[in-house]
Amino acid sequence: TLVMFRGDVDAHDGFMKTFEKSADLNQGNALFSYSGVTEGGQAKIAKMLGADENKLPMLIAHMQTNDARDRYFYSGSVKDITTDQVT
Repeated sequence: TLVMFRGDVDAHDGFMKTFEKSADLNQGNALFSYSGVTEGGQAKIAKMLGADENKLPMLIAHMQTNDARDRYFYSGSVKDITTDQVT
């Protein structure tokens, strides 16, 4: 699962279009989602995965295993992300 945490102001930025294109290119291989970090269920998911409101936008890959939960934080600038970097 890849989750793009972003603020409402980022909804139409270019990196979101890149993320959506990556989701289309990888359909069936991974679950792609985006979320805010401050309201209701979104806040719970953000807390569980370690998203930080002060570091938005941020991309977190989440993989559940039998024994644990692995998380990978994209370390580059999400605003400059390419489809190759997402896949």
